Amino acid sequence: MANTFTYDIIQYSVHNQLDNNENVIYDILFSIHGVNDDDPTKEEKIHHTISLGAPDENFIPVDDLTKEIVVGWIQADQMDEVIKTEINNRIDAKINPTTSKINPNF
Repeated sequence: MANTFTYDIIQYSVHNQLDNNENVIYDILFSIHGVNDDDPTKEEKIHHTISLGAPDENFIPVDDLTKEIVVGWIQADQMDEVIKTEINNRIDAKINPTTSKINPNF
């Protein structure tokens, strides 16, 4: 079972001014959406926030950021694999359920 993951960047939390830089991102709110390759009706999405460290000499202004750059930061965070594992587990549970609900017969 393979799942395909996509990222949505929802919002940045920024310092308006920090160390002579404007709009310095300190948090990124994003979601990871996983879809099963064999059955696209089996999908899950998890929202999460990561925190960034202080900017260094490689600071990139917000207007110059691309989705690829931001997704790279997310993928470098240890939570990326944790979230993907949880999405995989949830999709697997939909494909191979181990529990169900039944109604009383009275």
